[in-house]
Amino acid sequence: MSDRLKIAICVSGQTRHFNDNSSYTQAFYDILNLFNEYDYDLFGHTWADQEDPHSGVLEKFTEYRSDDQGIIWDAITNLRPTPNKYFPIWTQFFQTKEEWYDKPEYMDILKGKSDENFINFIKERIYGNIGQVWSAHESFLLTAPSWQANEYSFVVRMRWDSWINYFHGTEYVQNRIDKFKDVLYNWSHKKMEFSQHPLNGTSCLCPDDCVITENSAPYVNDHLFVFDGAQFKDKITNIKPVDYLTNLLYSYVQGDRHNYPSLPAAHTLWMDWILHAKFKVTPSLPHLLTGNGPNEGKTNKEWNI
Repeated sequence: MSDRLKIAICVSGQTRHFNDNSSYTQAFYDILNLFNEYDYDLFGHTWADQEDPHSGVLEKFTEYRSDDQGIIWDAITNLRPTPNKYFPIWTQFFQTKEEWYDKPEYMDILKGKSDENFINFIKERIYGNIGQVWSAHESFLLTAPSWQANEYSFVVRMRWDSWINYFHGTEYVQNRIDKFKDVLYNWSHKKMEFSQHPLNGTSCLCPDDCVITENSAPYVNDHLFVFDGAQFKDKITNIKPVDYLTNLLYSYVQGDRHNYPSLPAAHTLWMDWILHAKFKVTPSLPHLLTGNGPNEGKTNKEWNI
């Protein structure tokens, strides 16, 4: 029997241009090679307006699913009121931006001068705001049946549109890859610094590319997170995305962090999501990944969410 740890790798989000060029497939395999010292099962999720990964990749997955993003709107508009006066409604699942009022197309929508329906506009912004986290959660839920046969030591979250950034040159990046593997080994086997205070009990590793400011959740590069398997199974695999995000909104009110709670925008939502599950986060993985492919057509960038 192999003494290699068993892990789950969950890939989620928009596939975008994944099938357009073989370099994107190779980039995917390069990231998987960061975990080549472990036995892993692959789980994947994307949205129905995206292409499924080509068969050469898809056949490697234990479970894979594609959903219409309308499941997000249906779930949040089906929420029913409770005695809590701060019960989340659909308006709290996104944030408007001050700069939107400088956009003629937005003002035309508000004034009824646009062909675009306001509700449809809101749907698209909500999908852009929480779709990334929602898709990841759906990929996490795909692991649930497999826990019966496997006790995953840890769970990796990654994106379809990532690759290793060689901006600083091959030698520099290879040193970072070696350090990445060392950190991951020491953490997963509770060695070295992870056996001692203050890193003892770390249950989530994230990249060291992070920004921490006053009065806001830390921003962390969201291309990859690693979660302790036992805590992940207990905290994540038994709750639906809409219920988790609703609970997160409740926590803002209870913690007096927001006068009128709403979910933060796309990338800044991730750390709130992780901390709400009470993972102990350590930003010790060397930052390696960035987005690949063209930026055209990324509506989140257009609307700064």
